[in-house]
Amino acid sequence: MIKIKNLIDEFKKNTILKGVFWSFLGVIASKGLGFLAMFFVARKLSVADFGNIGILQSYITTFSLLSLASFGVTATKYIAINLQESKRKTSEIFSLVRISSFLLAIIVLVSSLVFNKELCVLLTGKEVIWQSMLYCSVAIFFSSINGLQTGALAGFENFKSISIINIVNGLLSFPLIIILTEKYGVNGFALALLITNFSIWLCSAILLRKVCKEHGIWFSLDNVKTNFDIILKFSLPAFISSLMVNPIILICNSILIKRNHNGLYEMGIFNASNNYSQISMILLSIIGQVFYPYAMKNFGNGNKKFEFLNIIHPMFFGLIICLPTVFLPEIFSSLFGSQYHNNDMYMTTILVSIFTIINSQKQGIARNFAAGNFMWFSVFSNGFWGATAIAFSYLLVDYGAIGRGIAFVIAYFLNTALFIPYFIKNKLVNRKLVLTWYNLLYFGIILGGLFLFKMNVSVVVRIILLVVSILIVLVTIKRWYNLYIKN
Repeated sequence: MIKIKNLIDEFKKNTILKGVFWSFLGVIASKGLGFLAMFFVARKLSVADFGNIGILQSYITTFSLLSLASFGVTATKYIAINLQESKRKTSEIFSLVRISSFLLAIIVLVSSLVFNKELCVLLTGKEVIWQSMLYCSVAIFFSSINGLQTGALAGFENFKSISIINIVNGLLSFPLIIILTEKYGVNGFALALLITNFSIWLCSAILLRKVCKEHGIWFSLDNVKTNFDIILKFSLPAFISSLMVNPIILICNSILIKRNHNGLYEMGIFNASNNYSQISMILLSIIGQVFYPYAMKNFGNGNKKFEFLNIIHPMFFGLIICLPTVFLPEIFSSLFGSQYHNNDMYMTTILVSIFTIINSQKQGIARNFAAGNFMWFSVFSNGFWGATAIAFSYLLVDYGAIGRGIAFVIAYFLNTALFIPYFIKNKLVNRKLVLTWYNLLYFGIILGGLFLFKMNVSVVVRIILLVVSILIVLVTIKRWYNLYIKN
């Protein structure tokens, strides 16, 4: 009983642990239920309609993240840095960020409403889902502002409120998606997203107002010019960098739909495979949201424990989450129904899992970009990734969903491998956290899972080897941590 009490006391003192706990709770309720709802949607709709769902999801993510990636992370950084030192400075910067985010959201909303049908034709080649995209345009507005509000809550380190918002999201979206999709199809899915995004915006606005009042933060437009210059140096490259990621994904989706003779079907296959990746990356981003304010404070101060956790935990979770789909893609595919039982789905699932693991490894380094004011390099890095992804998506479009998966594996791998020397040289990451035999071991495990599937090794054998692989990851990560701390 004493040990349990000591553990509880330690948990209460450890702000990172508490943050991760609340974040996990919110993710399980929100994204877990959303993930389950997508299985229903996939079974209820045709593969082609599920391809349209993929375009709508990508459309919302792309334009809402324009605000979140630039102003959400700006709010997190400057609230975390200034809150303890100057409430006036925090109030001034946060007020300016809120106005800027609102104006950007309005511009995006008006533009998407005015050019709705043109955007629909541009992305899909037809006007079939113009009404669904109309609903999504309004959903983007609320999603954008909510992204800023949750970013601010992360800066205040109020992860309990973020968890409450995610729980509300899950409890609302799950029944709405099921009921409205069953009744109205793709339009119903889009309407469910609109209602959900409005509801969580309202919830986060109420909670943020309460937190601001508790910390004594008020609305202030004093020193606008000085503060604007400060956040411009961070927000502008963050905004441009965001233009290099999700719009690229949207473009690649459009290439697949418009240039492949069976584009919507192939997009449906890719969207089903990619759902697991999206859940994985959202989980990592939620945990990363906890680490973000601490990365701002701890960058370059020699805290080796935090260095290791910040850089390695995304790759660790990426491996644990995605290795099962590398070794057993057919089991995952069966959740979507019989129309997804084919080799294209299996191979696409493996490829999506591989590029998700590669992408996860860079998440901790990306936080150091922001902490060390290397955001303009982030623009260049993401630009290189985007150009590579588009080029290979175009070249491999005839291979459908599999070609799309290969294109992203190549883009993520090259973007990571080619820039590692720069990361090390500028002390964005310690070489012992990237140039090590541990990474080679994990890469070998991933290729081993792919090889076992291609050789038609029995499911039972692959399950056993999957368990062994996960145990190897757990043991070696612990050993790696201990050696890094000692050195």
